Amino acid sequence: MSLFTTLYQKKQDRSLENYFTEIVAGLFRRNPQILYQWLVKIGALEHFPTISEPTRIYTQGRYTGSQPDFFVEINEANCKTVILVESKISYKLGPNQLERYAKVLEEHFPHAQKRCLIFISHTYLPVDQIAILKDTSKDLVCFYKANWDDFYHLLTTFPDDTLASETRQFMKERGMAQENQFTLKDLSALISFPKMLNLMEACLSNEVLDAFRKFTGNQRARPKYDADWGAYWVCQDAEAWFLGIGFFFGEQEDEPRLALEFYAKPSVKMPGFILMLKDLLKLDEWEPYDWDGKDDKKIGPEVWPGVSRSVYIKEFVDKEDNISLIKSFLLQRMDEIVFIKKQYPKLPW
Repeated sequence: MSLFTTLYQKKQDRSLENYFTEIVAGLFRRNPQILYQWLVKIGALEHFPTISEPTRIYTQGRYTGSQPDFFVEINEANCKTVILVESKISYKLGPNQLERYAKVLEEHFPHAQKRCLIFISHTYLPVDQIAILKDTSKDLVCFYKANWDDFYHLLTTFPDDTLASETRQFMKERGMAQENQFTLKDLSALISFPKMLNLMEACLSNEVLDAFRKFTGNQRARPKYDADWGAYWVCQDAEAWFLGIGFFFGEQEDEPRLALEFYAKPSVKMPGFILMLKDLLKLDEWEPYDWDGKDDKKIGPEVWPGVSRSVYIKEFVDKEDNISLIKSFLLQRMDEIVFIKKQYPKLPW
């Protein structure tokens, strides 16, 4: 087990993405050559042909309505370069998040001659470069897309760097390292996939789907596979909140689980929603996600404060008629969130 995994397990009230951001920023500070090689790898070096050691790297900078992951500033003779890096591991981007960050680069760094926005993610998240830069002045900000798999493989070229080795091990333990080739295990999973899909569909159909549709008002909601979340579920992405219920088995998971997850959107973290989340946490075995469940003042502007009630699927495997038991678990979770929703009728449902 890596040192970073051990430390993360001791303080899990902190978001994985924020925690990993600090790791990578620290790695770049300790070994700027890794930063340099990463910029080469993603094709961004053409904008920084005379890059030297970064003069400043800092994380979680706060701007109006925004909290980018980290910045790299490079001061050279007659030229200042600012790089904004936004990282995603398991969550979707917030509304117009990258567009807002492009404006942060344009408006808050007027003395920088070169400005670059880099978005790095673990899963494939489609982004539109033209849309991201549409509100910035022509050629003022450049944009690049990167992924953590490539970063992991880059770290293998620094075998003598202890911090790089620990970072690589942490990424592997958190499912952020992909071997980019089929294995016998993958082929076995592929063969059983149609059966698994049918079983998951059976668990989420009829009563569970009806309860979900009634809660959300979305009569077209259907179970689906969502690579961004590593889940097969039925979900509703509303303006003020997000609800998902189903199976979670992505690479970020220790093992497959069932769960209902509810989040308040960053733009509407109104007191009523926070109170609702706290009431859900009073129920048996509900847990906070991306906040401590107590102090809402510590919630960053880009964080989706949420709650989750989950159970490992293995708890049902050796029981008879486990499909019915799984359905019962999911229906109980829907009953609980419906009960809490009724206590807050004035929230923007």
